Amino acid sequence: MVPLEEFDPKTQSPRLAPGELLDFTPALDCVTHLFYAYVRKATNTEFNVFVLGRDLILHFGFEIHSL
Repeated sequence: MVPLEEFDPKTQSPRLAPGELLDFTPALDCVTHLFYAYVRKATNTEFNVFVLGRDLILHFGFEIHSL
């Protein structure tokens, strides 16, 4: 996992066109890791947030037609 203090979105996430439909991308992995690091730091608890990471992508404006 990427510690929140060491996370750099400029080097971890490629630019994707809005609405680009992809099942798994480095950008998705980046958001999942960032969210995981944030939750882990805030709650001192570790758990799998892969699905939550996909849902978080929806809130960033990407159109995913089927999950």
